[in-house]
Amino acid sequence: MIFYDIHSHQLFDNKDIVTIKSIDLGVVEDIVPIKDEIIHQKDALFSVGIHPWNPDRDKILELRELLRLENVVAIGEAGLDKLKPDLTIQRQLFEIQAQIAEETGKPLIIHCVKAWSELLETKKRLKPSTIWIVHGFRGGEKLAEQLIDAGMYLSFGAFFNPESLKKAWQAKRLFVETDDKPIDIQDVYAKISKTLSISPAELSGELAKNFYLCALK
Repeated sequence: MIFYDIHSHQLFDNKDIVTIKSIDLGVVEDIVPIKDEIIHQKDALFSVGIHPWNPDRDKILELRELLRLENVVAIGEAGLDKLKPDLTIQRQLFEIQAQIAEETGKPLIIHCVKAWSELLETKKRLKPSTIWIVHGFRGGEKLAEQLIDAGMYLSFGAFFNPESLKKAWQAKRLFVETDDKPIDIQDVYAKISKTLSISPAELSGELAKNFYLCALK
């Protein structure tokens, strides 16, 4: 069985857990120790991005540098958050990171709060070929359908709209996560399996396909 955690980034494969560490360059003062950590942990996986809570345009070159490392497998979290200031800068940085995702072929992990129309407009305008994954999705069925129709994947944690979850499952656009909650990914997995009325093995198989399709490996 395989579980993917978008935020604390865990793959759960029976007894083995592989962690994908997420790094927000917006709060990193010195890239050198971060780069050294990534290089020296060859068996670990990382995602690197500039979170909308800490939008710093000066971090773009550092992002590009770290993305050259083989075990940096995704860009993110990137995104838009209307509860935070500097939405214009957020949008600029999000589009830059989306373009870098295109250049590198790496999936883009998205944080979005109350900026869904902006996200959908950006997706339509940029027409990306790379995978976009919306993490921590709690929205309703209609919004889920819009995002899925736009080609995005949705990742669900312990709290979710059951109808949205079913939409993502039916569309084969589903991920499972703990986000930043101190919970066991297996508990989230069990809750989602029960909601979907499927076996753990069936959910596991679908998550594995999505995981490798998104090149998070």
